[in-house]
Amino acid sequence: MKKIISVGLLSAAMLSSLNAHAAKAELKLIGTITPAACVPNFAGGSIIDYGNIPAGTLNATAQTNLPIKSTTINITCDAPTTFYLKPADERAGTVAAGVMPPNAGATTVYGLGAAPNAANIGSYIVSITGGLADTGTTSRTHSLDGGATWALWCGQFRNNGTQLISFTNGSNANPAPHTSITADITVVASLAPANSLPLANEIALDGLTTVEVVYP
Repeated sequence: MKKIISVGLLSAAMLSSLNAHAAKAELKLIGTITPAACVPNFAGGSIIDYGNIPAGTLNATAQTNLPIKSTTINITCDAPTTFYLKPADERAGTVAAGVMPPNAGATTVYGLGAAPNAANIGSYIVSITGGLADTGTTSRTHSLDGGATWALWCGQFRNNGTQLISFTNGSNANPAPHTSITADITVVASLAPANSLPLANEIALDGLTTVEVVYP
């Protein structure tokens, strides 16, 4: 009995010694969950070019309306995502007073830049029309209160810097997630009366609209 107990105690002591010198290896799992991203691109070209406009073709005392131009915007996301487009007029201070392109309103005119004598060259409007989504035909919707409420609308960009634009499924005005959207962009521009511009010099049209993608 004593030998058995002695062996038992020795085994326990050896086990205790082994535990005291035990080592461990760690396996960490890391990674980052990133939100889906959407990228806008003017697939139809990012420059609206009116070419050379002979000074003699401008109306002396009234605005001159230029031909309607268009391009295409495409927004692609790496997963179905609800996104908003936020348009801005980067030449807001150059809207020509009294120059209103056809179907424009006071809240929708953008500036065409300034002439060498600091006179404002004209005004233009930008509209987004149609809309084809990865899920099929889509409707345009917009918000003027930071996304609190939404309404289907005609498609003209506002110039107040608070408009958010999105796309829906069906007739519901609330934005819906999409992987891709393709829509037409239409531009209607008008020039100030010739008698307000320094036509002895070349005048370069300088309108600039930006479209930012933001998320709820």
